[in-house]
Amino acid sequence: LSASIGHIRAEKLRALAVTSATRAEALPEVPALGEFVPGYEASAWFGLVAPKNTPAGIVSKLNGEINAALEKLKEGTYGICEMCSKAIGVKRLKVMPSARLCIKCKSKEEASAGVTSGR
Repeated sequence: LSASIGHIRAEKLRALAVTSATRAEALPEVPALGEFVPGYEASAWFGLVAPKNTPAGIVSKLNGEINAALEKLKEGTYGICEMCSKAIGVKRLKVMPSARLCIKCKSKEEASAGVTSGR
């Protein structure tokens, strides 16, 4: 969804449905496919791999850092940009708790809408 959301919002792409079990919070007007095909759900998952024989200390460090980042997402300390999937840091979230775009994508969105930021 993050790769196409900008095109959907710019009306360059028409979203027919999302494949998650429920409507996406980012696009509440787009129905879930399960509304038409009962029981349908196709969600993505992500994995992280390392080369064979990666030292245990490195695996442990990666595991700790990844779990810490996931916890920050749960706490709302970090967010994910809906256009590029990059992290939105705590400073931006403090200023704008409902931030859905990183600074770079927000600037692109404003430029395409003809909005000037006054910077």
